[in-house]
Amino acid sequence: MKSIVQQYRGGITLLVVLVMYGFAALMMNRPADAQIYSRVGSLGQGFNCTIISTATALTEVTGCSAPTAGSRYITDISWSSSIISTTTNYMLIRSGTGADCGSATASLWAGFSLAFTHNAVHFTTPIKATALHAICFVHPGTGTRNVNIQGFLQ
Repeated sequence: MKSIVQQYRGGITLLVVLVMYGFAALMMNRPADAQIYSRVGSLGQGFNCTIISTATALTEVTGCSAPTAGSRYITDISWSSSIISTTTNYMLIRSGTGADCGSATASLWAGFSLAFTHNAVHFTTPIKATALHAICFVHPGTGTRNVNIQGFLQ
């Protein structure tokens, strides 16, 4: 007759073997083209828009033109600038239609920064741009800005 400890050890071993067998069976039965998606990839087609600019007026971010269908959802924004932010001079992300978001413009996000610093924001709840709108930025004043916007289309 086995002691309680021997029976307990045997039960745990059997449980571990069954769990591992089940995991192996799952992996072997998945389709060959199955993919594991990241947080963004599972929500829609991902996008990454980047621009280095000296523009002082509203400017479309390269790669963030108006989609042919759906909306852009912004999950991350990072930027750096050679310009220090003030109450009238700060980074502003907008959406709109037409050249450089000149029509139907909607403000999406604003941020302040020191000159020559890297800034990044990550949104738990993505910011939804109006459907069929491009994404643009403005940070007035003389200097250079580097803007990167990431998210997904849906």
